[in-house]
Amino acid sequence: MTGAPAQQTSRVRQSSPFVAMTSGQRVAVVIFVLVYNALVPGFSEVLHQPSLPLSVLRFGAELVYQGLLVLPFVYYKPSFGWLHPLIFTVLWSLAQTYVGEPEALLAPVRVLFTPLHPELSHRGLVGFTEPAVAWTLVKAKGIQSLALVAYYAGFFSGLRPSVLRLPFHEPRQVPLRTILLVGGAFATFLIAVQLRGGIVEHFISLGQGRQRAIGGLGHIGVLIRLGVIASVVWYAFDPKAGTNPLYWGTLAVSLVSMFLWSGSRSDVIFPLAFLLILWALRHKTIPWGRGAIVGTTALVLFGGLGALRASTMTGEPAWEIVTDLQISRSLEFADEQLERRQQNPGGGYTAIVGRVPKDVDLLYGRTYVGALLFFIPRALWTEKPRGTGSYVNKYLYGTTGPVELGDSPPEVGGIPSGPVGAAYWNFYIPGVVLFFALYGIFHRWLARLYETNENALGAVIFLYLLVGVGVSPNALVSIFQDIVLLLAVLLFFGALRFPKITRN
Repeated sequence: MTGAPAQQTSRVRQSSPFVAMTSGQRVAVVIFVLVYNALVPGFSEVLHQPSLPLSVLRFGAELVYQGLLVLPFVYYKPSFGWLHPLIFTVLWSLAQTYVGEPEALLAPVRVLFTPLHPELSHRGLVGFTEPAVAWTLVKAKGIQSLALVAYYAGFFSGLRPSVLRLPFHEPRQVPLRTILLVGGAFATFLIAVQLRGGIVEHFISLGQGRQRAIGGLGHIGVLIRLGVIASVVWYAFDPKAGTNPLYWGTLAVSLVSMFLWSGSRSDVIFPLAFLLILWALRHKTIPWGRGAIVGTTALVLFGGLGALRASTMTGEPAWEIVTDLQISRSLEFADEQLERRQQNPGGGYTAIVGRVPKDVDLLYGRTYVGALLFFIPRALWTEKPRGTGSYVNKYLYGTTGPVELGDSPPEVGGIPSGPVGAAYWNFYIPGVVLFFALYGIFHRWLARLYETNENALGAVIFLYLLVGVGVSPNALVSIFQDIVLLLAVLLFFGALRFPKITRN
């Protein structure tokens, strides 16, 4: 009798709290990454464009980077798993790429008939020759590889910041309290859009760019997001929430109001993925059937909502894209995005590497200061720096030669710089090494945090920190806001409580 519990405890300790992967699954991920991200692009140039400059060097740099990326899958430990920070960050990046550009999944077939990149050029490198663009791509990939090495060095450095065991109290009246929060968030949304001329007028205004439309109304967006976070927390605490129609109605209200306010597709798709992750953490297995449903839904929503948002530029939102479920329009929009990406390999990050600091000076932490002081309203601090993407758009795209940085923040929409690009432009290569080493240390701490708090409370906190924390300034702003909202929801539900002060 005494041996059975001991054997059971041994089995529990050997299983991963992050949902264990089989060797076959790991091999499949490694093959997918290497084939799609390195071998297929290399084969495209050999087959269609053998004269492009530095092809061997570019292929080698890409292969090194992708090889570093899959190292956790190759040198896998029993404590890892699908949702372990080392593994999940790779899978999350892949999911974001192929949900946004599903046509890219056909690359192994398309490459037989057409080159993946018609020419070696970049919109942010105007005036660069093909050899210059090629060398910039090699340099950019080398810096990304260095960032990965720094990240692994931080993770495996042996530094072990202390981890708290969180006091988890049984939450009270979760459905009722969620409905109250979602109702309050929805009322905030209705009042805000009414003050802006109504839902249609507000949504049309997003066509001029979210930064111009709602850039000074971040506090409104935070209050509306409270309903989404409350809905996710309900699902984390209630195993039966998924079978409750009231839950799905509440979630739908919060997601629709969030999208209509911000126009951000990730505000809709990410919470659906969060539910899938919470289910996996609860049951210690991957729900392949549910995953297929969520994945298909995400594909349709990403393209459809993107096409709907783009239609606002004409002054009349094409609501029929969503109401009539026009999947073909969704796929057309996704294909247009893929073509734009092919014309700008690496996006804003490549432009940063190619022109900073030669043509444009370093930001010296400017965008990180703006992120850390996000709580100061722009009405009080009109010169508060914006995200790195706005600087990419103003100073790198559409400009040539030396450009002087202005003191005023850019009043334009952003072009994503990527986390490596943000660290590089602010603090050059030393900043990349330092920030990604700290990121690795944080992920080591985060893994230990969930191992110590393997319950519903630990799962939802782990989830938001895992997905939200990043190196870029925008990620810092979002996670600060989300964690404050999450803690407020947990306190309101009674899952967390303020410590009692005792008097001697």
